[in-house]
Amino acid sequence: MIKVNQLIWYWIIILFLSFSPALTSIFAQRGGKAEPLNIKFKRNSTSATFKDVIRGSEEAEYQFEAREGQKLNIKINSTPKASVSPQIKDSDLENLKLEQDGSSSWVATLPKSGEYFMSVMRDRKGTGRSTYILTISIK
Repeated sequence: MIKVNQLIWYWIIILFLSFSPALTSIFAQRGGKAEPLNIKFKRNSTSATFKDVIRGSEEAEYQFEAREGQKLNIKINSTPKASVSPQIKDSDLENLKLEQDGSSSWVATLPKSGEYFMSVMRDRKGTGRSTYILTISIK
């Protein structure tokens, strides 16, 4: 009987170890600093739409490339209403000033060519969650 118990434990350990990389990636998606989602526009398109949920003090991160002088438009529909907002940084990690264009839209003219980073964060402190639909367009 001891050999059967040892064999069962052996297989439990093997199964646990074989699934641990998958479990690590699942927990890392929301627990630590993950890579930003790289926004690539479809051919002949200037906009992209994403849906996500942020909880507590989490941030969703995106990155995109654009050229100097292009106009950036960001629209975020969130539940609860107006519970999230974007922040944009250029490749030097300098904040880009966004002008609010209504309660859920922001615009900016991009000052230089290169990579930009966008964070979407909850405006409300503490626990809770916000579901949002983000549309970003660059023309």
